[in-house]
Amino acid sequence: WLWRPARRECGWRAPVMGCVVSTIIGALWCRKGCNASELAGEFAYFPPSPSSYAVERRADGTLALSLNPFYFQVYTALGPGRSPAEVVELRSHGNVAIPAFFFREPGARVTFLFSHSNAVDLGFLYRHLDEMARRLKANVLAYEFSGYGPTQQVATPRNYTQRADVLAACEYLRARGFDPARQVIAYGQSIGSYPTLHLAARQRLLGVVLHSPLASGLQVITRVEGCCAPHRVYACIEPYPNASLIRRVRDPVLVIHGTADETVECRHGQGLHARCPTPARYEPYWVPGATHEDVIDTDPQEYFNRLEAFVAHCEARRAAEDGAGGLEAAKEDGERDAGRKAWRLRGAKEGVANVTARPPASAGAALLRARGFDAAPAPLAGVPDLGPGPSAGGIPDPGGDADGPELEAASLGTDPEPGSDDGLLRSATEAEAQAVAAAATVGRGPGAGAPGNDIRIHC
Repeated sequence: WLWRPARRECGWRAPVMGCVVSTIIGALWCRKGCNASELAGEFAYFPPSPSSYAVERRADGTLALSLNPFYFQVYTALGPGRSPAEVVELRSHGNVAIPAFFFREPGARVTFLFSHSNAVDLGFLYRHLDEMARRLKANVLAYEFSGYGPTQQVATPRNYTQRADVLAACEYLRARGFDPARQVIAYGQSIGSYPTLHLAARQRLLGVVLHSPLASGLQVITRVEGCCAPHRVYACIEPYPNASLIRRVRDPVLVIHGTADETVECRHGQGLHARCPTPARYEPYWVPGATHEDVIDTDPQEYFNRLEAFVAHCEARRAAEDGAGGLEAAKEDGERDAGRKAWRLRGAKEGVANVTARPPASAGAALLRARGFDAAPAPLAGVPDLGPGPSAGGIPDPGGDADGPELEAASLGTDPEPGSDDGLLRSATEAEAQAVAAAATVGRGPGAGAPGNDIRIHC
């Protein structure tokens, strides 16, 4: 009776039930070492046992799939007209090898990254995944959760393993040359909506499909309301925070939910749709009278029509974003170049003004006076024209090239065209170079040969 949904019109019963259930959850949480992932793992995951399929490695290293005839749902999955899926191996949390089915369609532009629901594994979904690939003309990569399928003996399903599973699948697609932002639509069903939203919140995708999603794992498990409800008391340790993750999604999101769903109530999907950022919000598909298990079977044609329309919308939006992004980038580059040119022109004008107006060789003169020289360099009129050796204020020529390597390196070639911006910039730069050279080529004055009189100035 603790897990029965509490009616809001029951008055005092709803808050009391919330307090009772929250207390029980708190006791179980403490028993699990205050580990929310371990606590959720006790209630959230129900892998089918035995597995509906097996994977064997051939002599050539490839993987072979065999379905378990124990389940009638998969008995005819590999019958006539079915496309054989490529079976691949991914490395997930703890280096666990998880299988994945890759359905390839010739000429496909889009790839669905499929995260399945609870209480099933990929064998149960083989027929649906194959039909999805054929009817949508798209590739479908469906990966197995750690602890489901053939991995039941080597792994335990947890929310952190789900995160690692979906990232491994996305990395596999990226390594195969697929661009997630332009070619991958993440599809999450039921509990698979959590890894799907985790991926979409981390990086750009072409789109996101949420099939019977959950907004909060605690709400699904307890189903009680009130101020003391577990999803309010333990919001900070929510193991499946889809309601928070969806706020960070930037790509189009399609929510599909049955109105008669009692496993994960339709208000979960409605809440996620309402919390979805406006630019990413796409028209939802509320399936009248559908439960948690028969959303597709209620109206298969409408289901695939909605998916086709969503794929077209995602491709059109990405093309528009790429076009707008290219124009915006070109505009920004143009503004940046114009800004650089204006900054160079302003700096050139200020450089000429500074060279012309400042006291001639003030820093050099002060240094020379400190070294015992009486003579100061001659005043500079306009752009300085420093000659070699003694002409620069009576300072002896140290020998060699009059201008020195520093000034030669700063040589700017032919005279610029009068009145041009580039000419003004080069003139200012040449003036600065000559001013620096005047200080850098200071030779030896009286008492040459004494180490203390050897002056070198580096800017």
